[in-house]
Amino acid sequence: KMIQCESCGMPMKKASEFGGLNLKNKYCTYCTDEKGKLKPFEQKREEMINFNMEENKVTRKEAEKLIDKLMKRMPAWSNYYDH
Repeated sequence: KMIQCESCGMPMKKASEFGGLNLKNKYCTYCTDEKGKLKPFEQKREEMINFNMEENKVTRKEAEKLIDKLMKRMPAWSNYYDH
C-alpha cells in the first residue's frame, strides 16, 4: 500500500522521504523539521503557497485557493478549517 504524507499528500516510498527518516512518520521530509516533527500550520501553508506559485506560475490568490482546498482534506490540517 502506498503511504502518503498526511500533511501534503506526497507519496512516500524511500526512507529519505519520511520526516526524520522514520518510516513510521505520517509526514514527509518537506512537512517536518529535522527531527521529524510536523511544522506549524501557518509555516507549512505559506511554504505550500509559495511552492505552488513558483511551480505552476499562478497568482497568490489562485495558489491560496488551491492549497486551502488541499490542506482542508489532509488529516494533519482538517481541524484548522470549518467544514
